[in-house]
This record gives sequence, C-alpha cells and structure tokens, in this order.
Amino acid sequence: MPQQERVHDSRIGVDARMLAFDKAMIINEKINRTESRFVYPSQNLVDLIWKDKPPKPKAPIFIQPIEFSGSLGPATGCFGAHYILSGVSAATKLNKLREWIRNQPPSIPNYIKGPATPEQMQQGTLITSLPCIAYLLNLRGSDVPYNPLFHAYLYVGLENAVLFLDREKSTTETNEYLKNLGIEVREYGDLWTWLRKRAWGTGKVIISPQASHAISLMFTHFRYTVSPSYVERMMALKNETELEGLRRAYLRDGAAFVKFLAWLEGKLQDGYDITEYEAASRLTEMRRSGKHFMGIAYKTISATGSNAALSHYTPLKSTAKFINRDTPYLK
Repeated sequence: MPQQERVHDSRIGVDARMLAFDKAMIINEKINRTESRFVYPSQNLVDLIWKDKPPKPKAPIFIQPIEFSGSLGPATGCFGAHYILSGVSAATKLNKLREWIRNQPPSIPNYIKGPATPEQMQQGTLITSLPCIAYLLNLRGSDVPYNPLFHAYLYVGLENAVLFLDREKSTTETNEYLKNLGIEVREYGDLWTWLRKRAWGTGKVIISPQASHAISLMFTHFRYTVSPSYVERMMALKNETELEGLRRAYLRDGAAFVKFLAWLEGKLQDGYDITEYEAASRLTEMRRSGKHFMGIAYKTISATGSNAALSHYTPLKSTAKFINRDTPYLK
C-alpha cells in the first residue's frame, strides 16, 4: 500500500504530555492534509506494560545561595576599592517577570473592535522548563542525573504564584522560603485539576512554544497565549556575578585536572599500571575535593587506545583497559 494511502484518514495516538506545543502544531498541519488527526489515550500505553519502571526521585530541593545569582558591585574598605557579591533574589526575578507580563498586549481577535476585555488580558505565565523554574526561584534539586534540576511546574500570576511539586521534596527550610516569596505549593499532579478548574481566574495565561501539547489542550485555544520564554531571556543575559562564577568554576576544575594529569604522569613514569576506571575515579575524587563541588556534568570520559575512538566512552570497572603509554589517551 502506498504511504499516502496508509496515512489517509488515520488516527494517530499520542501522549500529549510528551509532545511540545510547537512540534504538535507542525505535525498537525501535515497530517490534517491527509484528513488524519491526533487521538489522546487516557493513559500512556508504554507505562501500562512497563513493569519494572524505576521509582520517581525523592531527593529534597535546596536553596541556591544568593552569592551565586547576583551582581558584582564595587565597595571600598581599608584596602581601597574591591568587589562584593550582591545577590539577585528570587523575589526580584519574580517582580521582573510580572512586569513583563503586565507589558504584554492583550489577545484581541482582528474581527473584534473596542477595548480589551478582562478575558483578553494576560493574567500570568505557566512555566514548564525545569532550568527556568530552578533559575527563577533560586532553587536546585537532583531529579535529573548530572543536572541540578527538579520536576515541577510553576505558575506566576500578577498577584500570586503556584509551584506544583512533589511535597516530599520540600523541606521545612524551603517551605518557609517559598512562603516568604508568596508562592503556594501544591502536589505535582494537581496541575491538571488546577487547569481544568481554571483556577488562575479571568484572563489568558502565557505559555512557551516548548510547553507540552497537553497543557495547551487543557487551556483550550481561547485561554492561552504562546510567546517565547521571557525567563530564558533573563537566563541568557548573565550578570557579572554569574560570569565571575563561571570563571571561578573553570579555574577550580582546571586546577583539579592539572593535578590529575600530574598524578597520572607520575604513576605511569614510575611503572604503575593504571586502568581507565581508576583514572576516571581519581579525577572525580580530585574534583570533589574542590570548593563548591556539587557533582559532575556527565560520566567521566577515560579512554585509551581504540576506546578513545568511541563516542563518550565511559569505562566500567570490570572491563576497563590499562592505559597504554604508546597510544592516545582521551579525557
């Protein structure tokens, strides 16, 4: 059967939570030409047969010290001019985001004349990007391997905010912190009930093109506005403290790497045989001993000889090769 006939008048099942809004619009445009459409099963079919699915992470979230998120300002003292770290608080970031929301034009259809109604005004924004949520709230987590992120949704309205989060991850300290920011905490899965009840009130909610298609379906077309993420723009414009933090992090990591190379060279020159796994473990150990260490960015690459040609090779203790002195060694 020709491909065009196979896709004609088809029903394509999809978990809308797993599909970004912008991608869904592109696919919809193409399949509509063949009189096909999406259908949305009530449950993810893969989840129904996934018997040994790992449990969801439960590690607590924690507050990112304000010294790493601020601006570097001049100060004077007995030794003359120097610099101090002046942090940008989550409250300041939230105020800046709310100012942006207020400045967004109402969504008025072309065929309607006259002033905007309350239903057409932008009421808030629903943030689904995990890096954006972590940045905006100055919070960090460990739900995603090698990333300081946590699973959550965040609604920021002009007068209120709601964080949808597994409550087990919030400590007494973070509960108090969020309360002081005026943020209500609800269970992670409560987002869908919140959307269904239109709990944000009157007006439209701004979502990014990368938000899940399921969220746009819950809002329906007349209750949301699609706009590039303003928080991503805030993240991209690094302040001097953030830039200085990057510089210092690279200096600390560079020092650990040079220390490791000196150790490795000395061991090999002294006749010791070092495996790829041992070398990777030693480098991680040296990085861990540095100031402000929170984790590595990915599994450490340690590859000798032919293994150095493999993409992002990571040695296992049971199969690691001894580092060959006569072939390239990739770190």
